[in-house]
Amino acid sequence: MTNAEMKEKILQAIKAMNADELCYTYNEFCDETGIGNGAYSMDEVDEIFYHYPPSKIMEIVKSSPEFSPYDEYFYENSCGQLVSLSELNADDEPIADLIDEMVDFVVEEKNPLDSSALERILNEEE
Repeated sequence: MTNAEMKEKILQAIKAMNADELCYTYNEFCDETGIGNGAYSMDEVDEIFYHYPPSKIMEIVKSSPEFSPYDEYFYENSCGQLVSLSELNADDEPIADLIDEMVDFVVEEKNPLDSSALERILNEEE
């Protein structure tokens, strides 16, 4: 399989992931490379902001016009504002901004980002 074919298969696999798997895989990429800010499930709010005083949380939310606690996912944009998403997919921010880098990383580093789907594709090449 050529490098271009491998990249296309990886790209399609990432786009086919359900929201939770995509969130996890994207965060693995961010952790492994130091590129980008993670995306999080709204269920993780307490874990993420546990060390912030309530007044700081209120300040962050107030300065984040694109944030709603009723959505399913959220991320921090480049301006430091929270942005919420009703669903998470590879064609929207923040993942769409880095999807090419993710694909390149997976193929060039042979790193499946702890995804069984990506690992299967990488193992097909061997």
